[in-house]
Amino acid sequence: MNNTDFRRKLGAVLRNKRLEKKFSLSYVGSLLGVSRNQVSHWELGKRSIYAESLHEYCKILGVSVQEVFDLMEEIK
Repeated sequence: MNNTDFRRKLGAVLRNKRLEKKFSLSYVGSLLGVSRNQVSHWELGKRSIYAESLHEYCKILGVSVQEVFDLMEEIK
């Protein structure tokens, strides 16, 4: 999997989990101390997310980083 595919799949999982929780981009951004646009860029795979931010994002969503990586494997 190349970097672009990795970012796209990671973003798709994060987005799906965020929507399951019914959290807005703005809400997640405010908890992470970033803009809603930054969260959107992560979810669309346009920008890479730092490990620390990914860990915090997963905590907000109530999932582990490993769960997110496992779900990424299911995306074609």
